[in-house]
Amino acid sequence: MQEISYINYSSTVRNNRKGGGVKGFLYFLLNLMPILIFSGIFVSAALIHLYVRNQILRYSYEIPIENKTQRMLLDENKALKSQLSMLISPVKIEKYAIEKLRMRYPEPEEIIEISSKSEKKDDGYIGFTR
Repeated sequence: MQEISYINYSSTVRNNRKGGGVKGFLYFLLNLMPILIFSGIFVSAALIHLYVRNQILRYSYEIPIENKTQRMLLDENKALKSQLSMLISPVKIEKYAIEKLRMRYPEPEEIIEISSKSEKKDDGYIGFTR
């Protein structure tokens, strides 16, 4: 059996390497680049998937709450419309004016008629009396 000396073995291993220094580092990066690209794509896809799932979960909780709010607002709108229709009826307005505001119909002698034609004075002055 032949003995291999440490010097011959280490020189043989050193000579079988693809390169050293900058060349070896570039060779390492070129071999590592596809793995880094694949990992980056995988991590990006996983983050996008998590974000979308989070949004779906959030909206699945918000939709029933918003539907309930919408139903409440529609019911309130219906109640307010019916209340408004009762309040704007002429009979209700007249009753409110007489009872709460103490208004009354004018007597015949309290009515002042204003002619629709404006009369112009001789001096051309329109407005307050002098």
